[in-house]
Amino acid sequence: MVRGCEWRIAKRLAEPPYSVQVHFVHEKDVPDSIWQIVGKFAETRSIGSYFHVQRAVSHDDPLVVFYRIEFWGYVRIYAFIDKEH
Repeated sequence: MVRGCEWRIAKRLAEPPYSVQVHFVHEKDVPDSIWQIVGKFAETRSIGSYFHVQRAVSHDDPLVVFYRIEFWGYVRIYAFIDKEH
């Protein structure tokens, strides 16, 4: 899903040395620093009324990307495209 969003929005594939890291967490467990990133830097897109994507790009490396994906108004996924370590 993250790779498809990255292709549709940025027209790029997440290829090495970059990888996708997906995190399934409860909203109450998301650190405040993530909300600050989303609030300041994320661009929001909707694909239909049931699928919403927030995407924030790193200023230091535009290939490092944060995603918050919500679908059906209930399921939320957090993901990063970042350099492999």
